[in-house]
Amino acid sequence: MGKLIFLGCLLLTLITVNAFTQRPYVQMTPPAKKVVTAKATATNQQLATKLTKEFNQYHANAVKTTVATEVYDEQSKTNRAGVALPHQEVAVLVTDKKARQIVKEAQKAVEGYTATPEQRRLILGIQAKVSKAAKKLKGVDTISFGYQKSKQHQEIIASSTRQQDLIEPISLETD
Repeated sequence: MGKLIFLGCLLLTLITVNAFTQRPYVQMTPPAKKVVTAKATATNQQLATKLTKEFNQYHANAVKTTVATEVYDEQSKTNRAGVALPHQEVAVLVTDKKARQIVKEAQKAVEGYTATPEQRRLILGIQAKVSKAAKKLKGVDTISFGYQKSKQHQEIIASSTRQQDLIEPISLETD
């Protein structure tokens, strides 16, 4: 009887070990090749420098421009497997406190349909500069202009790709 119990336990152990070590048949697809663009393209670096100069022309250090190289958003293209591919974004942020307040007030006035002609021209001028500079981008890279609203959120006033304005430019006419 002891031999029978021993053989039963041995058989049960072998079955358990076999079940945990065998892998079910699953067809594996190779992992998607990750595209790493750790460095900004020369075009995007030149655009960042040019935009910084243009926006800082009347008030030194009004904006800071950066180029993000690994951006995944609704502008990202996908490969055949449906995996999103990164693109680059030239981001212009208003950093000067006084300039940020002026832009913020103008944007709120435009959104609230109470903007003066000067405020409308300011926002439209920003949008036009961003749109014009975006024509030099490659692929689905983007340019955006905005200000820091809180630590985690930015208010974007203008955003464009080479082929379209992602934020529709305002008109000079009052609504």
